[in-house]
Amino acid sequence: MRRAREAGFTLLEALAALAVLALLGMGMAALLEGATAARVGASRAVARATVEDALRIPETRLARALPVPRPDGGRALRGTPARLDLVFAPLPERVEEGLRVGRLALHRRGEETLLRWCEGSMPPRGDPLAALADAPCTDLARLPGAARLAYLVDGADGRPRWRDRVGPADPWPRAVRLAWAGALPRLWPLRIRALAACAGGGCP
Repeated sequence: MRRAREAGFTLLEALAALAVLALLGMGMAALLEGATAARVGASRAVARATVEDALRIPETRLARALPVPRPDGGRALRGTPARLDLVFAPLPERVEEGLRVGRLALHRRGEETLLRWCEGSMPPRGDPLAALADAPCTDLARLPGAARLAYLVDGADGRPRWRDRVGPADPWPRAVRLAWAGALPRLWPLRIRALAACAGGGCP
């Protein structure tokens, strides 16, 4: 009996070994889960920083938006949930370029939304926004999930309301809102500026 005992393991020893292995496995799983969560958190932080950097481009342009009149009446401004076309004053360091036209566009690509900015020079005649048809575009960032634009416009009663569309005949929007999944909406005020002063580079 002693030789048989020395040649193998008792049931109690086998159970103890299994328990130790289970504890080791649980510890390894926890370490792997923690490392994965850290990588995901770091990746999301980088994505947020990338989006913040990308949003500075439309943010600086929308801050200089101008209510330029159209030849057929109204203002050169068109907004939908997926696109905003507008005229803006040149940046202080680029005054010689004159008035500019810009387009903030959202393109849904699977589970993401591509944020794109297009910009060109305003034509001297005709529809100011017509130049956007050939304006060069830059892909700024990929936003998670669906994204959409909205516009804060005064209603007939004088109360501002969020709308998903704005056109040349509508009142000048007080603000533009960009919202996307998993983030607080970004709000950009639109001020009424003196066109003559801004066209000469005097916009603050």
